[in-house]
Amino acid sequence: MDGCAALPRAVWADVAFNANAGLPGGAEEIRLLHFAIDGLVLDQLTPGTGRPYDVHATTACLVRRLVRRDDTSII
Repeated sequence: MDGCAALPRAVWADVAFNANAGLPGGAEEIRLLHFAIDGLVLDQLTPGTGRPYDVHATTACLVRRLVRRDDTSII
């Protein structure tokens, strides 16, 4: 499987899972989450930003900012 083709399929699989599970957010939110997490992973695998940070705290911050405040039942 071509790695470039696998990524879009993975995003659409996540969109379908999210919709089937009745979770908040749609395709745009899932795409934004993939961009955010992929960037975080890239930063961990390379010299990155040069500033130390807590990966768990950063991930929690990403989730808080991407999930609407009225959707706190999933946090």
